[in-house]
Amino acid sequence: MPLEEKQVVGFRSYTLSPSNFKQWQGDVQGADAILDQLEMFQDSTKPDSHLHNMATELLLKMALPLTATIEEHNTTDGVLYYLPEHGICMCLQGFGNDARAKVLGLKPQKLIALNKLFSTDELLTNTTLELREHEIELTII
Repeated sequence: MPLEEKQVVGFRSYTLSPSNFKQWQGDVQGADAILDQLEMFQDSTKPDSHLHNMATELLLKMALPLTATIEEHNTTDGVLYYLPEHGICMCLQGFGNDARAKVLGLKPQKLIALNKLFSTDELLTNTTLELREHEIELTII
C-alpha cells in the first residue's frame, strides 16, 4: 500500500478597507493650497498603515494576483518585499546601505519605494542612477 502524503491546505482572507495611501485632491485651487498638499504628500502613506497591507494593496494596483509569492527579506533598514515571479521588489520602510545591497543582490527588474525614504533629492538622484546602472527601474510613490 502506498504511503499517503499529507497535503498542507491553507487560505488567506482579505477584507476590503480604505487605501493605505493618501489621495491627491485634484480640485485644489490656489498656490497656498497646492503647496499645503505637496507638503502633505512628502509621506504618501496614511499614519495607521501597516507594511504588509501596503504591499498587498500595491500588488492589487499592479494587477498582480493575490496568490503571487511574496518573499520578506529583513535588513537592518527594515523589510523588503520581493516578488520573484514578477521581478519586483518593494521597499516601504527604510532604504539604507543594507537594503540597497539586498536589492542589488536580488536583481529585480523594478523597485517600488516610498518617497519619504529619500531624505534629499541628491540621495534620490544617486539611487536612481545606481539602480539604472544595474538595469533596475525605480518607481517612487
